[in-house]
Amino acid sequence: MIKSMNLFCKLLSPMVVATATIVMALVSGCSASDGTGQPSLSSQKKEHKTELISEGPNRAQYDNYVPRGAERITYESDGMKLTAWLMKPTVKGKRPALVYAHGGDALGAGDVDDARAFVNSGFIVMLPAWRGENGNPGNYEMCYGEVDDAVAAVNYLAERKDVDPSLIFGIGHSIGGTTMLLAAECTDKLAKVAACGALTDMTGLYDNYPNEPFEQNRLEKSLRSAKEHVVNLTCPVLLTYGVRDPGDRSMARKADKFKKLGEKHGKEIEIIRHEEADHFSNLQASIPVIVTFLTSR
Repeated sequence: MIKSMNLFCKLLSPMVVATATIVMALVSGCSASDGTGQPSLSSQKKEHKTELISEGPNRAQYDNYVPRGAERITYESDGMKLTAWLMKPTVKGKRPALVYAHGGDALGAGDVDDARAFVNSGFIVMLPAWRGENGNPGNYEMCYGEVDDAVAAVNYLAERKDVDPSLIFGIGHSIGGTTMLLAAECTDKLAKVAACGALTDMTGLYDNYPNEPFEQNRLEKSLRSAKEHVVNLTCPVLLTYGVRDPGDRSMARKADKFKKLGEKHGKEIEIIRHEEADHFSNLQASIPVIVTFLTSR
């Protein structure tokens, strides 16, 4: 189940590390430009191994069974075989599909319940468990390697015979929304992305999720901040927030800056504030809006 998350972080380290790394990437000639003269997010991630405070899996408890209506599948990311759940509508033929990025620290039965509305709307839904969680191999990296896993999940769907590869979408709640938003800056296979309660910028003093496993320097935080790489965004985005919650109000203000910067680069970003919802009830309030967003042309 989705767990409550408040935004914290430690003091920032100097910006020298970020500058040096970017310069090295440019000199190497191996990084694709994002059109601004800076390396793209995906190329920076290929050049940089995240600096973890401690290596190991996410210690969150998880459901070690497959909920009703889902089937267990495996997908591959960075050479690791990872667990996911798949839900399919009864309609035959090639279908639109979406990657559903869970909130909290582990994939659970509640995520299947939340995803049913999309299955009932005709979508094939893949619910990935990321590296280092739900018994999967790998380290918990918080919005870094997990972004690569999200891209790998998109690639998995694109190769399925029952999926229309031109109609693959991404959805996420809370930290899952942040992960999916970053994935939309690393792949061009997503048609649209909707994120509920996503954090678009981790670079500020108190802009982070608790219990972060990575070093708190400028580079590490920048590579987890969608606002820093909005020029790489490859599809329209819908962001929703339950602004009865002070945390979501803060994130919505950051999203406004993300939208303003994105629009300067021709990106299509919509923000909806649900005045009567908090961080958790915002997901249910958003589902009908998201279905309309995904199915509109």
